[in-house]
Amino acid sequence: MELMKNRIKTKESLLQSHGYKSIIFVLLTLIAACNTEHGNVIAWVNDHPISRSEFKHWMLLERSEVHNYFYRNYNEADSENFWEKKIEVESPLEMLKRLALEKAVRCKVQQIIALDKGIVEHIDFDRMMEEMQEENLKRKRKIEQGEVVYGAKKYTERTFFAHEFDNMLLQLKSELSKKELKASDEQLKSLVENEDYPLEEYRGFYQLQHVENYYDGFIDSIVKTVDIKIDKQNWSSIKAFFN
Repeated sequence: MELMKNRIKTKESLLQSHGYKSIIFVLLTLIAACNTEHGNVIAWVNDHPISRSEFKHWMLLERSEVHNYFYRNYNEADSENFWEKKIEVESPLEMLKRLALEKAVRCKVQQIIALDKGIVEHIDFDRMMEEMQEENLKRKRKIEQGEVVYGAKKYTERTFFAHEFDNMLLQLKSELSKKELKASDEQLKSLVENEDYPLEEYRGFYQLQHVENYYDGFIDSIVKTVDIKIDKQNWSSIKAFFN
């Protein structure tokens, strides 16, 4: 079944206009949902889906930013119908959706790079949550049998995703240090100037420091080039996933 596609250039990010650091999307493609296969997908990043549950994850993480913004600018506190309101010309729910989309896309871009480099086997959020349930069951059995369990006794969606993402990030930065973000000798020498550790003995340390310095800019540059498609019908149907 054909998808209806309307390509549009995005304007400056909503939150950037309010003084927040955010990513400017170069291209958003609005597409109409065409069948049940796409019913659970809010957006695609280079054909990799962002599911409804994944989008909910980011909305939950970003809601405090929206609350703070409306309280500071309109003295509008949280209330039963806060997310359904339109405050002057702004909508808390639409702002939350845009914020969540920016964070979800930036995260997905990093996951795609890690997937391409063989660091992770998949980047499917719902599958990851299934793995969390399996891990929690394993930990529960170990605890019941008196075995030692390192880390959390039970993961939540937030803590499991953060744990997996952080582990992926460490490996990704290490891989990028070999090519895409490999520092030249001149760049490394500039890092050594104010340090007591000699370059030849601590080259790896300085290389990773170089990666840290340039990583965010590297990811931002890729985000600007990816193809982002939004399922128009599913996007419009999103409500606040909490009350």
